[in-house]
Amino acid sequence: MEKAKKKLEELLKQMREEELERLLADLEKRCRYMLALQIEVRDGTVTLDKDIVKAGKKDVGHAGRSNKLRDKEDEILREADTALNLIKTEGSAIAFAEVFDQVKKDIANVVARLGDTDTAAVTQRIENDIIETLKDMIEALKKAQKDMKGPPPKPGKPGQPPPPGQKSLIDQLAELKMISPCSAA
Repeated sequence: MEKAKKKLEELLKQMREEELERLLADLEKRCRYMLALQIEVRDGTVTLDKDIVKAGKKDVGHAGRSNKLRDKEDEILREADTALNLIKTEGSAIAFAEVFDQVKKDIANVVARLGDTDTAAVTQRIENDIIETLKDMIEALKKAQKDMKGPPPKPGKPGQPPPPGQKSLIDQLAELKMISPCSAA
């Protein structure tokens, strides 16, 4: 009976690790997609702002271009929402979820600004902050995936939470690194 219990625990542990690996890969893929779109939107915002400054005032054409950028930013917002739900469901990356929540708020802010055809420096700065945070998140996810492939943690007693050194979705140092850009803003 004890052997069967131990084998079942080992199987559950392996399934959990495989689930975490898939989740990490999915989150990294989503962050990369969001980053690519955000760079595209930021570049469009910079170009549109130059055109507005050159024209001396905003016109209907500028508003139309800004609305297209807003629609792309809204797509990023939907991706961020999905990623945040994945993180919250997983449950071990609380600080990472907080950073993602802040990124989501910044994205929503950009959506509103672009909806108002506000392409000035503040909007661009927020877009650049989003880009930098997404880059940091991708690095943290890559590190977490690498750590998952590292040596296995020491087993704990069944039914108890994992010891502080045991693998979680994002290690605590990466989470602390993720929090620092938000606290400076």
